[in-house]
Amino acid sequence: MIRARTDIAPFDLVRSFALQRFGLYDPTAELSARKLRKAFAVGDETCVVEVAADDGGVTVSADGASAEEVVADVIDAAKTDDGATTFKPDHPLLAKLHRARPGLRLVRVPWRFDVACCAVLQQRVTVREAWQQWQRIAKRYGATADGLRVFPSAEKIAHMDSWRFEELGVDPKRTRAMIGLARDVHRRGTFGWKDLARVRKHMHAVRGIGPWTTEMTMGFGYGDPDALPLADLHLPHLVTWALAREAPGSDERMVELLEPVRGHRFRAVRLLLDAGIVVPRA
Repeated sequence: MIRARTDIAPFDLVRSFALQRFGLYDPTAELSARKLRKAFAVGDETCVVEVAADDGGVTVSADGASAEEVVADVIDAAKTDDGATTFKPDHPLLAKLHRARPGLRLVRVPWRFDVACCAVLQQRVTVREAWQQWQRIAKRYGATADGLRVFPSAEKIAHMDSWRFEELGVDPKRTRAMIGLARDVHRRGTFGWKDLARVRKHMHAVRGIGPWTTEMTMGFGYGDPDALPLADLHLPHLVTWALAREAPGSDERMVELLEPVRGHRFRAVRLLLDAGIVVPRA
C-alpha cells in the first residue's frame, strides 16, 4: 500500500469526483462524503485507489499495479492550479454558484480510459442505458479487486470481438468506437500523454469519436478547465436558459454566452450542472 497526503482547502470531494462513479451501482467505484474508492486497469493488472478528504486536505492511497505512480499522479493533480482562484465571472449566477461551491475542483484522474469509455457508452442513448451497459461489461469481463470490479483495459478491449459488447446491449456504432479507441490507446499509449492538444487530435482521428466524447474525456479525465462538450442533447438548453433565460438553446448560442469565461468554460458548465437548474420544456 502506497500513501501520501497533500494540503488542499477548500475541497469538496463529492462535487469534485461525483461523475467518476458511473451511476449509483457502478461496480468499479464507491463514493461517500469523505472517500472515493476506484478500481481500474493498469495494463493487464489492476490498481485500487482511495482518495480520503479531511478538513485540511486529501490522503491518497493505492494498492496494486503502479501504485506509487498512481498516488503521485493524483497528488500532483490535486495540487495543480485548476483556475478556481482566477475564475471571476461577471455573470451574477455564475459568480454566486462559484462562491457557494468553492471546493469544486477539476481534477485529472489516472483512470482516463475508463472516463473515455463512459463517454462512448453515453453516445445516443439515455444515461440509464449507458449505466446498465457499463455495469454489464465490468461484471462480465472485468477482474475483481478489493471488493470492486475493474472495467476491462484498453489492451483487453482492443482484442475483443464486437459481438461480446453487442450481446450486452451496446449497438455496433458505439462498439466500433470503443474498440477503435482501445486499439489506438493500446498502440500509442494516448492517455499517458499530458499534451491535451495531442490527445484531442488522436481521439478525433478514431472513427466514432467526436467532439462531445473528446471534450467529456478532457473535462472529466484530464480536468481541463476549458473543455466544452458540443453536440450534447441537454447542455445547450441548460446554459442558454440559466445565463440568458432563452429556450431552446443551441451550441452556437452556448458558445457565445460562455465566451466571457473562455479558459474556464468547463468550470462554468460544472457549476450549472451541479445547481440543479430546471429548464422549461419547449
